[in-house]
Amino acid sequence: MFVDYYAILEIECTASQNEIKSAYRRLAKMWHPDVNKNLNAHEKMIEITDAYQFLSDEEKRKVYDVEYDLFKQSQTVKVEDYTIQDENLDSWIKESREKAKSMYNQVIEEFRETIKSSEKGIMSYLNYIWPFILGLFLFKMCASL
Repeated sequence: MFVDYYAILEIECTASQNEIKSAYRRLAKMWHPDVNKNLNAHEKMIEITDAYQFLSDEEKRKVYDVEYDLFKQSQTVKVEDYTIQDENLDSWIKESREKAKSMYNQVIEEFRETIKSSEKGIMSYLNYIWPFILGLFLFKMCASL
C-alpha cells in the first residue's frame, strides 16, 4: 500500500528539509496525545512521525519521489490499491513505520514507569512531568535522525 507522506505532513513534494521539519513540529504540537484528546491522536502522531523520519532521509526520499511520481501519474488508482514497485522502498516504509511505533511506545512506557514509581498520584506530577516527557520524545526523535 502506498503512503502519501507529503499529504500526511501537509506539504508540497518540492518542500525543503526546513519546511519538512517545520511541518512535523507544527503537526506534532497539534496531534500529540498529551495535547489532543481525539481518540485517533495516537495513530495520527505515529503517521506524522513516520512521514517525517522517511522524508528527512535524503536517500529514502529520492527513491520515494520516483515512486510518488508514478503514483501521481496513475490518478485512477486508489492509494490503498497502489502497489509499490521498488522492494527497497517498500521495506524502508515498513521499517520506518515500525520504528515510529516503537519510539512512541517507548516514551509512553517511560512515562508510565515514572508515574508508577512515584509515591504521589498522577495529578500532582502532571504539571511538571509533561514538559519533560514531551522534551524527551522530541529529543529521541531528533537523535534518531
